[in-house]
Amino acid sequence: MRLLSRLFVPTCFLLLPYLALANTQVTSMETAPTGSAGGRVLFNGFMLTMYAFGLLGLAWPLWGVWRWRGCWRLAAALPCAGGAFVVLRIIIDTVRDPTSHNLWPFEIVMWCGLSVLWIFALNLIKRLLQRKQ
Repeated sequence: MRLLSRLFVPTCFLLLPYLALANTQVTSMETAPTGSAGGRVLFNGFMLTMYAFGLLGLAWPLWGVWRWRGCWRLAAALPCAGGAFVVLRIIIDTVRDPTSHNLWPFEIVMWCGLSVLWIFALNLIKRLLQRKQ
């Protein structure tokens, strides 16, 4: 009996990590969110909107640089230069520390959003000034 208890107690201590791991796996499987169809549609719609917004933020300033003349072209080039700076900063910082820009797509989308607002305001001002003339 003593020999059995001597073997049983150390064996239980060896199995404790495996029992704890099995318990957390069952708990995490029980509480894992399943996700509704409406949530998936909302998430996919949000992501498609962000892609479209990002493309618009890149394309519209380039269109302004290509179509406009004079000071309007320079003003339209500002978001392009800022976007290039953001992308270069992400690349350089990521080379130094790979964990520094884990959310880089959101940084680019935020800059694209600002460039859309900038070009929209420029377009509005340009049209208002053309109407007055």
